[in-house]
Amino acid sequence: LFGRAWEAGLLLNRNADDYFYLANWDPIVSLLKVEQQVLNLRVGEELIGQSLIAYTRANVPQEAFSNGGRSLWLFGRKDPFRVFLTQLISNPWFDRFILLLIAFSSILMAIDNPRNGSQGWLTVSSHILTVLFTLEALAKIVSMGLYFHPRAYLKDAWNVLDGAIVVISLVSWILESLISSQQLSALKVLRVLRALRPLRIINRNRGLRMVVSTLVLSMKGIANVALINLLIYLIFSILGVQLFAGSLYYCSDETIDTKAACLGTYYLMESQELYTNVTVEADGVNITRAVPYMAEVNATADRLWLNAPYHFDDTYHAFINLFHVVTLDAWGETMWATVDGVGEDKGPKLNNRIHWALYYIVFITVCCFILLNMFVGVIINSFGAVKENRCSPQIRSYGWRPNR
Repeated sequence: LFGRAWEAGLLLNRNADDYFYLANWDPIVSLLKVEQQVLNLRVGEELIGQSLIAYTRANVPQEAFSNGGRSLWLFGRKDPFRVFLTQLISNPWFDRFILLLIAFSSILMAIDNPRNGSQGWLTVSSHILTVLFTLEALAKIVSMGLYFHPRAYLKDAWNVLDGAIVVISLVSWILESLISSQQLSALKVLRVLRALRPLRIINRNRGLRMVVSTLVLSMKGIANVALINLLIYLIFSILGVQLFAGSLYYCSDETIDTKAACLGTYYLMESQELYTNVTVEADGVNITRAVPYMAEVNATADRLWLNAPYHFDDTYHAFINLFHVVTLDAWGETMWATVDGVGEDKGPKLNNRIHWALYYIVFITVCCFILLNMFVGVIINSFGAVKENRCSPQIRSYGWRPNR
């Protein structure tokens, strides 16, 4: 709607960015009524009217660009210091300078490591950047107001993120100065949170804001698709338990086909990794576990009745097995183990149940292709809605909703 209006020469009385902060349609209606009166004039008068609009727009007093009210109960809308800060943060070169600082800060965090110590040039540079980011936040707070103004600093979600990162950096700096280096382990969480600094670049790039808005808008649809995905996983897990529970066991001696015969020892024909039973005590209970070791040729090894790493003995392990399969990482080994399975207390037999490969084929087709495309479709649909309605994060932070 705005694009077509601008192409027709309408709604030119305000900057394009001003429309992103409107809470309702009343200012748009007022502007259209004024421009309708201009268009109803005769040709010569219309040109005069448009010239007056352009002249008025070019000569708006500087204080009109402030956010109104009294910022921090100290700075009025005509306060010279506040007007100066408003002009400063509105300058495109100011944003470019902040972007440069964010990029430099990201590089410093990428090359930082604990061996640099607390007095290195990286630490000093980080402190200087923290001071500059703090000054930026204070300039915006003085110019825009903290909270009680229509376009206040804390009413923009991205400014809230910027302010939180600045506060975290300041708190981390102060605590590092007060606490000795031996006790800095408690501050690792705060230092990790400083890694959020690169996110500040999103607030200064409309394309990135649109991508983030797409992700936020698609959360509901993604949650619905994820629920469907979970239900399908559960159905296939229960089906796998009913069909394959207990059938993926095998004896470490490949010549043995049953659990009853998998006893005693045998000689190895080649060096290989085997398992041995080790009994350990845990919470007063003796637990026998199979521990791997490398056996040499002609060595004597115990026969062990082992289970496949991924199996269907219960719903939990079946769910984990299917998640491994859906990643398409060596899923063929699990499928062939299932195909070779015979039954409970019986060893595998080559291609014993070849028809059960359809179980994996159907599962991969449904989960890897159909459901994955549903995830992609939800995101693409949300991106189209965001692009169509020009839904920037600022608009949503003020509660503005486009009419569909």
